Amino acid sequence: MYRSISYKSVLQKNFQEELHWYEEEFDIMFKNKQERYTKQEIEIGNQLLNHLTEIINIYHHEDFLHQLVEILNNLERKYPSFF
Repeated sequence: MYRSISYKSVLQKNFQEELHWYEEEFDIMFKNKQERYTKQEIEIGNQLLNHLTEIINIYHHEDFLHQLVEILNNLERKYPSFF
């Protein structure tokens, strides 16, 4: 018996999990800071954002771009100091 698995749906699930991981990491690191970030925290936050925006290159699907933008918008709303 063969199972039909959509390659795109597997990629999309992995992509969504990765996006949510980055958002959760941001929340864990910066949620209780009330915008009083050290220089090191700003650098770490910017590194996380850089990695987050680079994952679209790993998956090579423009369809996923709106999901990335949605997560970035959520992060910008919660943590405007990093944008």
